[in-house]
Amino acid sequence: MALARTRTKWSFSNFAACAALVVFLSPQICRADGEPSPADVESAKVAFTEGLAARTKNDHPGALVKFRAAYALVPTPITGLEVGRELIETGKILEGRALLLEVSRMPKKPGESEKAQEARDEAADLAQKAHAKLASLTVETDATDVSIDDVAIPKDATHAPRVLDPGHHVVVVRSGTKSGRAEVDLAPGDQHQIHVDADHDDTPKVVEPPKSHIVFRPRTPFYASVIVTGAGLVVGIGAGIPAVAIAGHLASECPGKKCPPSAQGDLDATLALGWVSTIGFAVAGAGAIATIITAALSTHRETVPAPQTQPQTTVRLVPALGGFLLEGTF
Repeated sequence: MALARTRTKWSFSNFAACAALVVFLSPQICRADGEPSPADVESAKVAFTEGLAARTKNDHPGALVKFRAAYALVPTPITGLEVGRELIETGKILEGRALLLEVSRMPKKPGESEKAQEARDEAADLAQKAHAKLASLTVETDATDVSIDDVAIPKDATHAPRVLDPGHHVVVVRSGTKSGRAEVDLAPGDQHQIHVDADHDDTPKVVEPPKSHIVFRPRTPFYASVIVTGAGLVVGIGAGIPAVAIAGHLASECPGKKCPPSAQGDLDATLALGWVSTIGFAVAGAGAIATIITAALSTHRETVPAPQTQPQTTVRLVPALGGFLLEGTF
């Protein structure tokens, strides 16, 4: 029932094409090796019939897919004619005309029907009519390289009219490090000229190397260690100077390292100051170690984009909020 309803919509030309296909494909079943197999022939019949149905619904892209399948399975003048017809219908006039001319020149095979020759004649007629639908585009430019729709044009043909399908096209020209681009829509049979200059600089932009900053942001432990180091030095030096002075005085009062009872006070004072000075320097040393550690923990590297004309190495100390900024380029 579904097949009957579909047939009521078909035109006489659809029935004629389908009948011609059945008549022409029937001998193919008995052909020798290398020719279409029975499965190919039957599949081509199904694809061809579906292509006719799609055309009846004005689904030309769908019809083209089906007719292509039939032609790929069994390349005959009848299937090729329908592929070329749908290529032109879908705007692929160059490809369609080329195929129609190919179909018109297909050699006659033994046992083929008269419909095959009729298909060749009709293909030649459609190819001739399709020629009037082709458009052409002439590119006027001083550039050395020209491409249309990503297809490079030979240098000797850049100024000649380029035959194209109607529709939207993109022209790109290049000369050295410069390029130009233009877009154009062509109507069937249109003969258009377009001027395109290579006025866009395509030179790659040089990316400057980033600047590397060593940032020093001290915290409370750093300041505390600096204070401890300074205090230890003050105490060590402050106690060490009088200890040395008293020891020099005792050297004259204690010949042979034997001191009289009157020098006992100076001797005790020297010992006490010596211990205080030693402890002070020990504290300063510990503070210095702590200062180095906290300074290292307070320093980190930051890389930020910065213009630079020539590679160079520079280091400078810049005051900053909450500490110092050690800025450098490495």
